[in-house]
Amino acid sequence: MKISVLFLMNILFVVLGMAQQELISERPGQALSPNCIGKRSIQVQSGMDLFHFEEKKHGVNLPSSLNTSISSTVVRFGLGNKFEINSGINYGISEQLLASPLVGFKASLFKNQWHDIALQYFTSLHQLNSDPFSNTIKFISSHSFSEKIGLGINTGFNYLPESEGLTVDYVLSIGFNASHKIGIVLENYGNYMNEFKTYWDVGVGYLVAPLFQIDTYFGGNKTRDETDLFLSIGLTYRLDFNEEN
Repeated sequence: MKISVLFLMNILFVVLGMAQQELISERPGQALSPNCIGKRSIQVQSGMDLFHFEEKKHGVNLPSSLNTSISSTVVRFGLGNKFEINSGINYGISEQLLASPLVGFKASLFKNQWHDIALQYFTSLHQLNSDPFSNTIKFISSHSFSEKIGLGINTGFNYLPESEGLTVDYVLSIGFNASHKIGIVLENYGNYMNEFKTYWDVGVGYLVAPLFQIDTYFGGNKTRDETDLFLSIGLTYRLDFNEEN
């Protein structure tokens, strides 16, 4: 899940020493968390996604598409409470099985009891397939209203040098802790490149064990000419290595 105050569903799949800090997942939802995972920790956030798209032109239905991402996985490597390295990769059932892996970093800029701000950068390793090279920068923040409710905000842009295209995007994420095991997130997100598009999603995360989370979320957008929907299920776990290991 995305917001630290909301998503205290911190999870550990295998413990190799005592956990250094509460772990905050970036599932479910679109928003990234400003939290860095801590030194000598590895966090895995993985899921399976299903996408459905329909389009009309001049009142005529075009062929619809149904795509599946077998594994949408983010791996985060902690280098301290203020810095981490992260990477992401997708395997899909489509004409192109492997999407370009992403590599980048996150740096914490400011943090107190109620507010948390970070900067994240990542780029695509396009040498592995035909995907274009890209650069993405995001400003990430979370704001706690209480112990149960929080707001996450992501803003940023993605630059494609090949086409000189610039996409600006945002995420607004409201989270609510229904209990110490259940977290709920409601999001509005969108992007602008030649035209503005906006979407919604809702997600639920469940703390199966003290440090192991499963989740699901779904959303998209439906207009007169387009239907763009998705469903995702996934999990998050973290490995903590103490100094003796």
